[in-house]
Amino acid sequence: MFFRILKEYIRRMIRSYKVYLITILGMSIAIMAFFHAYLFVYKELSVDAFHAKGKDIYRVVRNDPHSAYRSTRTYAPFGELLKDKLPEVEEVVRLEKTGYLMERHGEQVLEEYLMVDPTFFTVFDFKLVLGSLDKFADTPNAIVLSEKMAQLYFPNESALGKVIEAKEDGEVNTEFIVVGVMENIPAESSIQTDFVTNIVYSSFLSSKDYGSENKWWLPYNDLYVYAPNVTDREALSTKLTTELINKIKPLFSRTNGSFDENQYQLDLQSLDEIYLHSDDISQSRKGSLRYIQVISLVGIITLLLALTNYIIMNLGLNLNRAKEFVTRRVLGASKGDILSLFVLESMINALVCFGLTMISYPLIGELIGDIIGSEYELSIVTDYKIILSFLCIVIGLGGIIGLMEYILSYNSIFVKEHGKVISASVGSKKLMIGFQLFLFIGLMSCILIVRKQLDFVHELDKGFDIEAIVGVRVLDDSNEIRNLLSANSHVESISRGQRLFRNKPSSLWNLEVPATDRNIETQWIDGDDQYLAVHDIQLKSGRNLSPTKAADYEKRGGTLRRKDRKGIFEVMVNEEFVRQAGLVDPIGARITKKNSPDMTIVGVFENLYNLPLYYPMKPMILGTDFTGFPIGLFQVRCSKGFHESIFADVANYLENLGYPGHLADKLVQTFDYAEVYHEEYRLKKLLDAFTAIVLVISMLGLVAISLFVTGSKSKEIGIRKVNGASAREILLLLNKDFVLWIAIAFLLACPVAYYAMSKWLESFAYKTALSWWVFGLAGLIVLIIALVTVSWQTYKAAITNPVNVLKDE
Repeated sequence: MFFRILKEYIRRMIRSYKVYLITILGMSIAIMAFFHAYLFVYKELSVDAFHAKGKDIYRVVRNDPHSAYRSTRTYAPFGELLKDKLPEVEEVVRLEKTGYLMERHGEQVLEEYLMVDPTFFTVFDFKLVLGSLDKFADTPNAIVLSEKMAQLYFPNESALGKVIEAKEDGEVNTEFIVVGVMENIPAESSIQTDFVTNIVYSSFLSSKDYGSENKWWLPYNDLYVYAPNVTDREALSTKLTTELINKIKPLFSRTNGSFDENQYQLDLQSLDEIYLHSDDISQSRKGSLRYIQVISLVGIITLLLALTNYIIMNLGLNLNRAKEFVTRRVLGASKGDILSLFVLESMINALVCFGLTMISYPLIGELIGDIIGSEYELSIVTDYKIILSFLCIVIGLGGIIGLMEYILSYNSIFVKEHGKVISASVGSKKLMIGFQLFLFIGLMSCILIVRKQLDFVHELDKGFDIEAIVGVRVLDDSNEIRNLLSANSHVESISRGQRLFRNKPSSLWNLEVPATDRNIETQWIDGDDQYLAVHDIQLKSGRNLSPTKAADYEKRGGTLRRKDRKGIFEVMVNEEFVRQAGLVDPIGARITKKNSPDMTIVGVFENLYNLPLYYPMKPMILGTDFTGFPIGLFQVRCSKGFHESIFADVANYLENLGYPGHLADKLVQTFDYAEVYHEEYRLKKLLDAFTAIVLVISMLGLVAISLFVTGSKSKEIGIRKVNGASAREILLLLNKDFVLWIAIAFLLACPVAYYAMSKWLESFAYKTALSWWVFGLAGLIVLIIALVTVSWQTYKAAITNPVNVLKDE
């Protein structure tokens, strides 16, 4: 039966190839879009799932009450202490990223290394293909390369036993011995590296002696614990916190320091949570659960579009085949046979779309990956489960479409009242095309609002000139780079200080204002007397900070520090600080902080939007050398459009020191809205692409239904023309139905889009207005596109000679 249906299907396709081409094109576009969404979601949800012990691996995370971020940094001996003190902890792994300047075939390259405990290869599923884990554990300067790096550094020869030289300060100071080659770490891993070295090579991390006090002052590395069969993760987190406090608190007591237990509260983050649930953790690779939900919704809606559009295009064809179906019934075909025919034909079409999707992947995969922000690649060998599961979805979709076609075509096959059949078919098509127009208008409204918000973000007066500033990190505490940059004709002013713009609220201090007895959570920023001028910040009252002089500093322990930090420390605050502190006359007011010199306010500057607009205004305090030593960062104001000259100067400076010039990328910081509002720009790009897909599919659907409507009304049009109706009147008669569908879709889409965008804008503390004209413009755009799409067919029907239509009547 299948082959007979296949043969008939091919014959009909050849006979009506234009209609079938449009049908397959519309469905294929939707299936392709859905496949890329499916691939992305599948891969994102599979990150770290390949580790056999994954459900029992946890990362130790520290909560900081003075920051919007949680920290993953722990103390070097902490893991060994946990193994000895807590029986639940079976094994620990410390990880620390560092960089070395390598020479690769005569070129100096900065490579990122991962220093690890040897347990890295037994706790996680990172497999060696060459070499020995025992040798890695026994060799302090051991290194394991990924397969691709082994091939890159040592092409056409074995990497084992080879020496890799690492440079620091322009000279070779480390020789790593290659003791193993590991499989390339898959993209579905939150841990990424091509170079793994033994952590004991670091003098600070080599000792696991948790009795040594000097290892407990500075949190240095990430820590993963393997704790199988843990039933109460919160209870284990409490035990970790207790052990840490018991170790740290006595150190503060012996130095008469103030100890705050709230800064040492620990959590355990399971391995399967690290990638998608680390919004408040600074890590190089993480995903977004919200974006996965958006992509999933886009994929599901695309499937619905494919379903409705396919049915719209095939209903007319099925009506034309009504006589064929009646004949089959007369020849003994049952209703089940007719249903099987519909289902099998739809499945064949779905399989054709699946084949086109697989064939097109190498051609458009990279383009679509760029649109949705995916770096994943499809491999037939390793991703066969994805391909097979998607094939099952497509076949199932074909079966559902066939069943729906059967239900909607039932009357045309088994009922003889042809007029009612056509009317019902037209009604079904109107409903489905209305759904597409509803989506089209809603998406167009969303795109316009997202664009409007991004324009608002970009154009809002931040209180400082963010795009004219370039940050330059210094290698030492000398003024060599400052003098070099000052000689650049495009440089207007320079300040030593921190970056003003922050991605999240951080560096928060709890300050007390004795005059009003208020505690203010304040964002502190380190900057000198040139900081306001460089950023073009307006001083509202008082004076600027006093300039610092070289005589104010001295070398202690090889580090440049302020000589005297016991006197009153002068600071400036923003207007929001004054408001929250309740100060009537802020100049001269005193501010206190535990274990720090008292501060006095000498000036007030205007409020600044130095955080993404998700966050409300924060009180700010500006002073010089809060930490007691100069900040290793310069903020440079230069002429707009000449940022590259700063890169060139820093590159020349590095080359004179023996470093490769391309390292200037690591030292020079510029501002980019697309990085700060990455999710929003990615959403906009996704909505743009999705709207284009909806547009194409809707246009194909409109063409199909206009062909069907004009065909069903051909005799009515002929009679009207005989009775004197003009082509313009006929055109208006046919197009008014389309205008009515758009009007209904508009009325339904506007409140839905308004609600969706209102919820989206709730994530912003400062946002644009949901103006009525945005929705009106979206409706007008869709109206124009729809009328242009259908008018060519309705105009063709309006100018047809009525004799050709009525001659057989």
